Order: sequence, then structure tokens, then C-alpha cells
Amino acid sequence: MKYLSRAFFLFTLIYLLPGITFSQANRIKVADKNLFLNGANVAWVNFARDIGPGNTSLSSFDSMFKELNENGGNTMRLWLHTNGSSTPEWDGMDVIGPGDGAIEDLKAILDIAHFYDVSLMLCLWSFDMLSSNQSQPHLPQRARGILADPAKTELYLQNSLIPMVDSLKGHPAIGSWEIFNEAEGMSEEFGWSGQRPHVPMTDIQRFINKAAAAIKNTDPNALVTNGAWSFLALSDNVTGTNAKNYYSDEELIGQGGEENGILDFYTVHYYPQHFGVDLSPYHNDVGHWGLDKPVVVAEFFMEDAFGVSYQDIYQTLFQRGYAGAFVWQWANRNSSNTRYGLSWPRALVSMNDLKNAYPSEILLEYPGLRLGGFFASKEGIEDGDTVTLTWNVRGAETLTLNGEPVDELDSLDVSPSVTTTYTLIAIDSDNNSEEREITITVLDPQQVNRAINKPVYASSSNYPAINVNDGDPNTRWASRSEDDEWIYIDLQASYDVHEVVLVWEAAFGGNYNIDASIDGISWDTIHEERNGTGNTETILFDTPEPARFIRMRGLNRGTQWGYSLWEFKVLGVISDIQPPQVNIKSPILNAFLEVENSILIEADVIKGSKDINQVDFYLDDQLIHSMDDAPYRFTWDELEIGSYLLSAIVTDDDFSITSASRNIIIGPEAESIRFEAEEAILTGDTEISNHSSTSGGSYIAIEGNGDGENTLTFENIIINNAGNYGLRIGYQLRHGNKAQHILINNELIEDVQFEGTANQWLIYDMGIELQSGSNTISIIDSWGWMDIDYIEIRGHNLVTSVADDLHPQKYQLHQNYPNPFNPSTAIQFQLPEYSMVKLIVFDLLGREVTTLIDENMAPGYHEAYFNASSLSSGIYLYQIQTKNFVQTRQMMLIK
Repeated sequence: MKYLSRAFFLFTLIYLLPGITFSQANRIKVADKNLFLNGANVAWVNFARDIGPGNTSLSSFDSMFKELNENGGNTMRLWLHTNGSSTPEWDGMDVIGPGDGAIEDLKAILDIAHFYDVSLMLCLWSFDMLSSNQSQPHLPQRARGILADPAKTELYLQNSLIPMVDSLKGHPAIGSWEIFNEAEGMSEEFGWSGQRPHVPMTDIQRFINKAAAAIKNTDPNALVTNGAWSFLALSDNVTGTNAKNYYSDEELIGQGGEENGILDFYTVHYYPQHFGVDLSPYHNDVGHWGLDKPVVVAEFFMEDAFGVSYQDIYQTLFQRGYAGAFVWQWANRNSSNTRYGLSWPRALVSMNDLKNAYPSEILLEYPGLRLGGFFASKEGIEDGDTVTLTWNVRGAETLTLNGEPVDELDSLDVSPSVTTTYTLIAIDSDNNSEEREITITVLDPQQVNRAINKPVYASSSNYPAINVNDGDPNTRWASRSEDDEWIYIDLQASYDVHEVVLVWEAAFGGNYNIDASIDGISWDTIHEERNGTGNTETILFDTPEPARFIRMRGLNRGTQWGYSLWEFKVLGVISDIQPPQVNIKSPILNAFLEVENSILIEADVIKGSKDINQVDFYLDDQLIHSMDDAPYRFTWDELEIGSYLLSAIVTDDDFSITSASRNIIIGPEAESIRFEAEEAILTGDTEISNHSSTSGGSYIAIEGNGDGENTLTFENIIINNAGNYGLRIGYQLRHGNKAQHILINNELIEDVQFEGTANQWLIYDMGIELQSGSNTISIIDSWGWMDIDYIEIRGHNLVTSVADDLHPQKYQLHQNYPNPFNPSTAIQFQLPEYSMVKLIVFDLLGREVTTLIDENMAPGYHEAYFNASSLSSGIYLYQIQTKNFVQTRQMMLIK
């Protein structure tokens, strides 16, 4: 018997399952193909601001569309107006236009989607439009007007929606227009407490009918849909208060009167914790709902639900006759919340699996010439600075950049000395052409923002501090809502600062100071603001202030949301006289130090304008060592158990600069448990490599681009007593310093900056808190490209293995992880008693591939690793055999 192909095998299995139907009526037409919409939600990069006033983060759209395309996806759902805070354009309570730059921004996003063979579902509004919890209190009143007042609805249609559709009609990347996201949330029938004022569903139905007709009258080829939050608002076949299909042709025409103001297909959302099994598309075929149009399941998390594994969600929706599946959501892909953070990478695997099984119903390939992104790493520079231009083009016969031939997918470093426009022109074999331009402005040194991408620190961060000086006006830093919050930037050299610009989000500072410092220790107030008005505040200094550090320091709680800044800019020129710089290098932050060992104390020192005279080291303000010459390090062995503050002071002829203090804790000698990296659960672009100098002879190489998909997870770390412990990580850098996320029990603890000499095995120590019993530690790439040898838990009263008193109560063979996998996967199992164990891998014909375990094993939790690098793609079986128990599971190898 010959091997079955993977796609044929899955196809055959599906047809053997009861209740599964296939029909072209359950597909959506995109680019003249009937497709299952295999995709995800954007839903936004910058909530309600992805088009219109401000800058659109096209590079983010490029990244997500590229990743979706590479993993088999064909569609993404993008929100446009959302709550009306940025678009459309308003005059009082009336809509007067689509919004400054809205059409241009949307076209640029569509062009990138087109390049990557991605179709977009363009969602106009969300229930957020009537949210009472908005920074602009007039927004709900405006939104209620266009929903409830026919005259104001018509102004929106004529002045905003129709111009958008008319300008963009025919763009191949427009898959469909969606009128609302979960409009039920702002309805009187279903409304949620945060949405005030509510409107009746009849107003929502009328608006959908009028908007759908406006779209179709403007573009007869357009498809229109609407996003329901549950089948409670989409089906006449369910029970519940006010439940029925509000979006049928009869219902919509009955409220709006437009015969063509109907939907071409439905979209619905499903969150198991709210709707259970009865309203689940995972457990009910599409025919169960009694609908006469295709149905796309447009929001869900990749998590198990009432017996349906997250790994099966896309396959299940396909098999049950739905027209598409969109995971929630790209924007949360790096969230430390497990539900959010795991959904995107899990969905990519499922999308790719579905594409491989049913390519004819998934693959989207646009014909002809396609220009994706044309980007500049920065658009304003100082003379002598360098900018990287990148571009993506497909189908070009000729491609030129300012007249010079270039490749379709490439980049170029440029250093213009004057403001220069770069023009990319693509021409295909039929002489069709596309053109893009970028202008690089060469700035006067006085106008250069010195804060861009410099180190930044904040008292708290609900949104990351690094957003405040990344040059992207669509990302923000936000503090907690506490008194006296602050944020400061290390300019890494002294500048004569003549201007500070604060670009506030809604949570602005009415009372704050701007402080300056040379060393980050001693601060001088250089501006007092007592009547801040928000928006963009420009602070000018008649006499430039020399500073290396610039701080915004709030003097009260700011707003009820704390403080929130889009950008923190600092303008100035390099100071003629530079101070020296000093930082404690060793011991590293949060080092786990033991009284029996000596400590290496070392300072990094950078000279300023003058030579260094001396470096003094202090412990709790007591001088312990002085040095005149580099290297500034010594061994300190006068150790006593306790907590101390270590600092260094560097002096030259002009300055005396103090380092930031480092708290060091000296404890008694520790016990330790070591966990080899090669025994961790691996995902993404991580692989086992060998080296004789490493612990255990192997290590894990982390590749990748910091997308949060490349992880090492150490499970079943058993601790006797909850408390504080030391975590030691053995690591190696290849190309300079790298940062990675550290998660303890699925909670983000710290973003660790790994530093040191390249290609040398080093250790990083930090303090962590562990719970009694089982713990999990994960290392997730924030900036990939480094190697991990082991982790070590250090402390007292530790258990050196899986605890003997935590025996499982039954035999069990767990699903392998990751699955699908390439080329290796972990298989976990549990034993309630001493057992002779065999763990065997078979192919689908029942032939033994390999025996992973054949030995007597103790009770507890165990793990084996299967490397299939020498095998072909396909489904394999793995089986555990003991005297009292046999269990078999499937796993899938994808190469």
C-alpha cells in the first residue's frame, strides 16, 4: 500500500465525519475565486487612528501581511472609523469629509495587502462609537446623530462613505466592506453597560441598509457584510431575550427602504465563556442557524472550548461549512496575557495547515504588477546621517530608483547632504506602471530630535516607555493613574537643549516640570508648567540648557487615566564640553550573591572632554576602593550577609559624575537546580546545537526577528516553599547585546538585556519569585539571535527534581507540543507508580519508526523528545505501553 498524501488523507477523513457539507455557496468571491477566508483580525495597529490625521504605520501593515501570507492566510479584517475620534471629519455634529489623508492612507494599506496576496475586510464602525469612556466626550453624541437622525446619516454617506468607496473601488485588495463591529453592544435590546447612550436595533438596521446601498450604488461589484457579536442577533433558530436575525434582507429593507441595501454574507463572533455550546459554531454546522447566506466566524481566541482543541478550530469551521475564520488579533501577538499572546502564533500554524490541505479553496494570488511598501528608516536626518530605503515589488519588467535599476525586493542605504526625493518606478511587460516617492529631509542640526530611540525610563508603564521616542506618532507611553509619575530619556551625550516637545494623548499633564541632569542623579528644574492644555506642547529655552538626561515629572495624577504621551522630543546641538559617563557593570542587576564567594566589582567609564582623574567606589556611602587607571574593576571579598547600595563616582577637571546605585544582596551559600535548555519545550525558530564547552554538551540557538514566536519553556519546576529565588541563565551572544522576555508562570516578569563579549559563554543572574509546587519559566524572543545553555534556580530548601510527593493519580499520555512540528517535538506523560515503559513512534501503516523510551521509570511527570529531521512530512502515531496502560495519539510533521 502506498502512502496517502497529507491533503488526501485529511480530505478523506473529513468526508467520513457526519454532518459536514461542502458547497461553493459557503465561499466568498475574492479576485474571481470562491475562497474560504483563511485569516485574522488586524483589527488595528493604532486604535481608531490607522487612517486619517497623523502617520499610518505602514511598516507594521507590511510585517503582518507578509507573515499572514507566508503562513497560508488570505484575508485580514481592518477597522477604519471605529469610534469616530480620528475619521470621518466633523464640523460640530455633522460629517463633512472622510478625514484628512484617510483615503490616501487606506490606499497605501491596500497596496501593501495587494502585494502580499491579502484581501481586506474593511470594517467602518464599532460599538465603541457610543462608548461613554472616551477621551473626547462629544464623540458619543456625534455618533448617535448619524445613527438616529436620517439627515445626519445622509451627510455621513454623501460626505465620507461614498467618496471613500468611489476613490477606492476596483482596488483588488478590497474583499468586502463591513458596516459594524458588534453593533449590538450599543443597542437597547442587547446593550452593554459601557455604551451610553443606547439606540434601538431599528436605528442600527436602518443605518446598515442605507450604508450598504450607498456602497453598492457607488461600486456595484462591492461585497457588504456586518459583524454580529453572537448568533443571538443573527439567527431565528435560537432562543434568548430579543433573539432573532436582525440582518436578513427583509429586516434591513423594512427599516431603511433600500432594496439593494442588503448583506452579501454574514459575519459572527464567538467567545466560549459568554455563549457556551448552544451558540457555538465549533459544535454546530452552518445549516443549524437557518441562514441563507455564507457565514464567516470573524472573531475568536485560539483556545480549547468544550472539547474542541484550539489546534482544530480552523479545520472545524471549514468542515462545518462556514465561509471563513479570523483569529483575534495581530495587535496582541506579543501580549504577556496567555490568551492574547498565544492566539496569533497558534493561528498561523492552523492557517498554514488549512492551506496545505485545501489549496484550491484557500490560495489567493493576484495577477499583474504589484507595489508593496516603499519605506525609509527615518525621513528627517542631520547631514552625514544614513537612511535605509526598502521596497517590495512584484511583476515588474523594469524597476528603477531615481533612474537606476534595482531589484524587486531590496534595500539601499543613502546619505543625502541636501533634502532629496527618491522615486521608485515599476513597469510591467504590458507597459503598465506604478510609482512611489519618499522625501528625505536634511535638517538643520537645531531641528534634529536627539531623543529618537535613546534609552528611556518611566515610573510605570501601562504602555511601554520605548513608544514615546520611537519616532512613530501612532505609538504611546501611558503611566498608571498614580501621583507624581515621571518619564526620562538618556540622550547618551550632553546636548545644549533649546526645545522640548510633548505630544500628548488624551491623558495630558496639566501640572508638570521639565527637569535636566548631567548624571541622572542630580536634577535641575528647567521649566514649570501649571496650565498644560494637552495636544502638542512646545517648550522653548531662551538660553540652551546643557543636559544628558531630560525628564517630564508630573506633580499630581494628571487625568483619571494617568499620563499618556505619543512622543517626547528633545532638540539641541552637541555640547562643546562633554562630561564623563560611569555605570556599574558588575555585579549585574539582581545578581544572586553568596557570602562564600568573592565579587567582581566593575564600572564602565567613558571619558568626556577631559581625561579621567579618578574613579571611586562606594558601598552605602562608604568608600571601599579608588582607581586612577582603566580597567576600573577589582575583587571584593569582605562579604557579610546583608543588603547594600553600590555606586561609583568618576571625576575629571570639569565634572564629578555619580553612577546610578545598584542594590546588591549578599546571602548564604545557595542550593541550585539546573535545567538544560535542550530539554525545554521549543517553539518557532529555535534548534538544538552541540558544543563541548556547554553544560550537557548542547545548547539552544534562538533565531528569529523578535516576533515572540521563538520560545524556550521549562515546565514542572518544583519548589518546596514559595518565595524569592535566584534565576541564573547561561547564554552566549553572537552579534552584540540582545533583549528577551522572561515569563514566570505565564506572567511577564522582566525584559532582560543580555550583554557582554560576543561568542563567549556568560551568565545572567536575576531575582524571581516562585510559588510552592510546580512552576513554569519561559524565555521568549524580543530580539532573538542568541544562544541559551541552561537555566538554574538558586536558593534554599529546594527540591532537586520533580517532587516525589506530587505523584499523578493516573496514567496519561499528553498531546505532543508543538503540533504540528518541524523537526522536533516534546511528548509528556505521567505515571502513578513505578512502571516498565515503552514509548514508540509508528507511521500510519503501523510500522515502527523509533523507540523513544524502553526502561523502568519512577512515578511522576516525564518528557521525551522526538526529532524527525530524517522523516518526510505526514501524520505519525506515538504510543505509550506499560503493564497496566496503553494509549495512542497522533502528531503531524510539516516540512
